[in-house]
Amino acid sequence: VLSAVFSPDGQRVLTASVDCTAKLWSTISGESMQTFQGHEGAVNSAVFSFLPGQEVLTASSDGTAKLWSATSGECLCSLIDHTDCVLSVAHSPDSHAVLTASLDGTAKLWNAVSGACLRTLVGHERGVSSAVFSPRGQEVLTTSYDYTAKIWSSLS
Repeated sequence: VLSAVFSPDGQRVLTASVDCTAKLWSTISGESMQTFQGHEGAVNSAVFSFLPGQEVLTASSDGTAKLWSATSGECLCSLIDHTDCVLSVAHSPDSHAVLTASLDGTAKLWNAVSGACLRTLVGHERGVSSAVFSPRGQEVLTTSYDYTAKIWSSLS
């Protein structure tokens, strides 16, 4: 297991694994509630959307990120444009955009509905290890294996 997070209500845990899946677990029973299958590489991270636990995002070593229904396990959207492993994924506070960070040295902003790449953030000299939105969603913070962190506007 490469990452684990609590759901906003604390009643579920979402894990990401080297077995190419993410899983949703009940914190009460310990039982697996849902398995998210469809990646062809390790799932490096998995997070809940800002919608109250309705969607899950995954980032994978297969170079993609995916948006899933937390209830049905259905893949709602695949984000395909990176040329190396995707290490992290985040939903914007308004849930309209997705942000990914990749070993290809870029972070990307995506339309959460269509899956279209809206913008590629280029400026790090090595792989981007993480990317997150600011609380209001107007800025993006990235960290990199080039020993830097950068703040970007998510609006332009």
